[in-house]
Amino acid sequence: MLDALSDIVKNVAVIILLTTFLDMLLPNSSMQRFVKVIMGLFVMVAVLTPILNLFETDFELSAWQLVSLPEHKVETVLAQGEQIIKLQEEQALTEYKDRLEKQMEALIKLVPNVAFVQCQTVLEPVEQIGALARIEKVMIWVTPGQELSAQDIKPVEPVHIKIGSDNREESIDKKVDPVMKEKIHNIIANYYNLEKENIEIIFN
Repeated sequence: MLDALSDIVKNVAVIILLTTFLDMLLPNSSMQRFVKVIMGLFVMVAVLTPILNLFETDFELSAWQLVSLPEHKVETVLAQGEQIIKLQEEQALTEYKDRLEKQMEALIKLVPNVAFVQCQTVLEPVEQIGALARIEKVMIWVTPGQELSAQDIKPVEPVHIKIGSDNREESIDKKVDPVMKEKIHNIIANYYNLEKENIEIIFN
């Protein structure tokens, strides 16, 4: 720091002496003003150059320290980033599945004489980040009749769906309405571009 100040003082002294010498040699006042402007610029350069060099040295030191971070810290940051992305994907998938099921229930309620409906979907695994999951399987519980009140609705117990199983249990109920079942099949299959064998309807 002291060396930089010493250089500034020496450079400014030399420029002032040179300016005084040229001022004595040039008789024309207009030329003298021009020389003073030029020498003023030289003084500014002489003062600012060491200061800028000092800042440049500090910046290079900081950059070097940033580059020389330990590798395990970089790996930790990357791992935390991957965990955050995975958590966000799981939350988005859960929200998408919930909205999808509510949308299906709203469509099925448009069918006449549907008192209550509840849907459960199975989505295909997503390979790409941000890709939209496709529907693999849909199970629908339907209660025919007049629309039920909140007190009459009994929650459907969670069902574990097994894909590709030939030994699945199918309930045989006298309440099954073939016409209603066909309408629900057609609505869900056409709206979501699904095969009917991937849609299972259970009448309560």
